[in-house]
Amino acid sequence: MTSKAIINIENSTIEESIKFNIIYDLLNDKHVIIELVTNAQLLLKYYDFIKIDNKQYLLSYILNKCQIKENDDVHELIKKLINCCDILKRSKKFGTPAIQILRQKSFIFDMFYEKNNNILNFQNHISMHVYHFIDELASNELFEHILNKIPDFDYSIITNLSTSKQQILQNFQNKAKNNINEQLKEMTNKYNNLLEKYNLMEKQINDIKVLFNTINE
Repeated sequence: MTSKAIINIENSTIEESIKFNIIYDLLNDKHVIIELVTNAQLLLKYYDFIKIDNKQYLLSYILNKCQIKENDDVHELIKKLINCCDILKRSKKFGTPAIQILRQKSFIFDMFYEKNNNILNFQNHISMHVYHFIDELASNELFEHILNKIPDFDYSIITNLSTSKQQILQNFQNKAKNNINEQLKEMTNKYNNLLEKYNLMEKQINDIKVLFNTINE
């Protein structure tokens, strides 16, 4: 209904300045902008009309309440919001954006991680790291993605994982150990090959020395 009201205002014959004032007032009502998430094109169109506090509120709401689809209008809106909003600023109603991203899919997590690759170490108002909310909020798919994405993931912080996430973590660590073992095996083989070549060259050099000594006698 709110979307239709704004479209009706746009199409009305009233003066442009009055139109903009009405739309400006609407877009700075928290209840209105939440309703407009279902028609994010209007939020994108009038993005500059929205005050920063309401943008902050909108970011927290979307991350907490919506399932964002890749490349849709809400995704485009999030791209704009993260460039001007504080991802650590807590909304009493919808929480802290840096934590609420764990409710979303991997492409949203990646957007925030690219903005700050220390995001899992951020703390909320009660000094809890984003790490502490992984088990509660993140899907198994996102958890696995995070493990693969972050090279310095701190396993010591996450405790009391669900059975499924414990299994994912165990599989990941086993795979990492196997990769290290394979790399060590490959390096050992390379070393042995080089050593063999060195020994062969040394023998050939010694043979040449013996031959020269024989000729010179």
